[in-house]
Parts: sequence; C-alpha cells; structure tokens
Amino acid sequence: MEPVFTNDAIVLGLLLAVLALVFKTASSAQPGWKKFYTYIPSLVLCYFLPALLHWPLGLIAPEWFDNGLLGFLEQNGMGDLASSLPSLSFEEIKVALEKNGVAAEEYGKFIKKFKTIFCGLQVPFACQFWCSFV
Repeated sequence: MEPVFTNDAIVLGLLLAVLALVFKTASSAQPGWKKFYTYIPSLVLCYFLPALLHWPLGLIAPEWFDNGLLGFLEQNGMGDLASSLPSLSFEEIKVALEKNGVAAEEYGKFIKKFKTIFCGLQVPFACQFWCSFV
C-alpha cells in the first residue's frame, strides 16, 4: 500500500505537528490533560501516535526511499560514488570525494567526528560483552 504523503517535508511537518501537540498538551495546566497524562505518559504517545499515522491510517510510510538523490548524483557525474558509498572504507571515501572535487577542509571534520563517535561506541559494547561472561 502506497502512503498518502510521500514528500519528506510534508511527513516531517506532520510528525512535528503531532509531537508538538503531545508536548503542548502534556505541559498544559488544564485539569483534563493533567488527569489524562497521569495515566498515559507523554512518551508513550510520542511513539504511539506516529505509529497510528502509518497503520491503520496509511498516511505515512515507515520507510520510504525516493531515488531522486541517486538520480541527482548520477546526473552530476557521481553515480559510481552513490552506488558504492555504503561499502567503502574511510580512505576510499576520501579518495572518491577528492576525485569529485570536494576539498579536504569540507569533509575532514565530519570524518573525524564520525570516527570519534564510532570508536566511542565500541567501549560500551565491549563492556557489555565482557560483563556477559562474568
């Protein structure tokens, strides 16, 4: 089943409106909303209402991929980069970006941040793995 809204901007706006409504009513001073949120936490609604937008209403899709970005990259001569990007290493991505005219100053800080975050995430996983054997 194809969703009603396929434009990412419209879906984002719809989700933001739903979440804004939840947070606005959760912080309301009206006694009806206070009583409602004593039984149903707002976090539950933040997950439940967007799920209702997908099923049973069918307004948005849980996953929707538009090939417009790949078409744009292919038109600009970067089709080979777009198709192989997920399987490349950091060094291969650097070479591909430099080959396509992207300066090192533009992508360097993002790769450094990504490496820092990726390496930082390995510590909790290693601790969890180690604790499972203890």
